Amino acid sequence: MTVISDISPLAVTFQAVGTLLLAAMLAQLGRIYAWRYARQWALAWAFLFVALGCVRIYIATMVAAWWVAFLLAEWAYLILLYAGCREIADDKRVELRYAAYA
Repeated sequence: MTVISDISPLAVTFQAVGTLLLAAMLAQLGRIYAWRYARQWALAWAFLFVALGCVRIYIATMVAAWWVAFLLAEWAYLILLYAGCREIADDKRVELRYAAYA
């Protein structure tokens, strides 16, 4: 059984930096080639960076409210990733306002 105190802050930090670099690369590709799905994926990876930042802050403070922020950022990541995949698959834009129902 994994205890939350066993999570390495260094590992979470490295993963967060990697997701930030991926978000920056996808944002540049979306800007250069005008790919809407790449911009949505860049925003998705940025939300994953925020989620990992929440985990990192939770490790340092042990305040449970950071888990709520983590879960909200994870949901935003998944919704934006889905929106980008849907757009590349059938060229239909997903209205992100409907994600509020989820």
